[in-house]
Amino acid sequence: MIILKVFLAACVLYAAESTETSGFIKMTSPLIQEFPFGVNNSKSYSSTMLCTYECLTNERCHGVQFHIQTEIKCSFETCLNPDLLTEYRQTGVAVYVKDDLGKSLNMLLARDKLATQSSYYDRALYKASHGNDGIYYNASNPRASLVHTEIEYRPWWRVDLQEDHCVWAVNILNRIESPYEIWRRSKNAEVTVAMREEDIEYNGSNPEVLCNYYDGVLNKFYTLITCEQPIRGRFVQILFNANTHLHLFEIEVFGI
Repeated sequence: MIILKVFLAACVLYAAESTETSGFIKMTSPLIQEFPFGVNNSKSYSSTMLCTYECLTNERCHGVQFHIQTEIKCSFETCLNPDLLTEYRQTGVAVYVKDDLGKSLNMLLARDKLATQSSYYDRALYKASHGNDGIYYNASNPRASLVHTEIEYRPWWRVDLQEDHCVWAVNILNRIESPYEIWRRSKNAEVTVAMREEDIEYNGSNPEVLCNYYDGVLNKFYTLITCEQPIRGRFVQILFNANTHLHLFEIEVFGI
C-alpha cells in the first residue's frame, strides 16, 4: 500500500496537475515562493519518487517542495504550518503538505519545561515556572501563578522545550486580576525561536529567529501570536520591547 501511495504521489508531482495526491495536499505560500533552504529543508532530490517516499515514511517530514517550471527538484520540508499556505495557483513552486499534519499539532509544548526570565520582582514569590505550569489563574492567590520581572528595558521570559520542535505560535495570558489596568504594561511583544539559547536574541541581522512582533498593547486576556513562517527550534522567548515589567499568567507554545 505504501509503495502504491508513493508511486501515485510521484506521478502527480511530476505532472503537477492536481491539487491533491495520495498522502499530500498541494498548496503554495502566499508570502514567499521558496522556503529558506538550510533552515527547514534537510536535502534536495532529483528523484520525486525518492523524495516523496522518504517524506511519507519519516515523521520529521511535514511535506515536500517541488519546483515545477525551472527544474525537476523535490525538497524535503521539516517545518510547515498548513494554515499559512493557500491553494496552489501555478506559481512554479508547489508545497505538498502531509494531509494529516494538523493532527500532530501540540498546544502544550512548553508545559512544565525549564523556564527562565530576565529578572525577578520577588524571586521567592514570582517564579519563571509559573508561566508554563498549567495553572492559568489561581483565584484564591493570583500571585502564586504569576510571572513577574523588575521594571527594565526589554524584559523577557524564555522556555527550553528540551528538544527541537516546529513552532507555529505562542498564546499569552496577560495579567488580569488588578483593577488598575496594569495589564497595559504588556506591550510590543517580540517572539523568537532558536536551536541554541545563545542565538535567541533578535538583533536585526538574524531574521531566521524572529517568529513575529506584536506592535502595541497585548489584549487584556489572551493574545495569540502566530509566526510569519514556522521556525524549528528548541528555545522560545517572549520579550517586551519597552521599559516595563513583564508579568503574565501563562504562556503556551503551539507546534509539532
